[in-house]
Amino acid sequence: MHLQQLNRTNEAALRDIQQPSGPPRKMQPQPDMQKHLDRRQQAEQRWLQERQRRQLLNLNNRARTSARPGVPYSLQGINMQRRFQLQQQNQLNRFRLQRGSPLR
Repeated sequence: MHLQQLNRTNEAALRDIQQPSGPPRKMQPQPDMQKHLDRRQQAEQRWLQERQRRQLLNLNNRARTSARPGVPYSLQGINMQRRFQLQQQNQLNRFRLQRGSPLR
């Protein structure tokens, strides 16, 4: 899964968390508090995605400019991709807990 596709998937998941379909839940936070939480979660998501994008660009740059022995950059990229998926999933799980939604 490419980073852009992973980001789009997680952005859609966050929208679903913030605007769930179905019957309303009990004890919804006040609308102003809800908007603040939505904005904070969106900002955190953008920050994580930007950090991941920079890490990937840095790895790609090192792969182009260096031929050092060690773990091949392709394996480092695969490891990085899995780490990104786990980081974003953990972030979404934390967002769900902040809203009292069940984990997936």
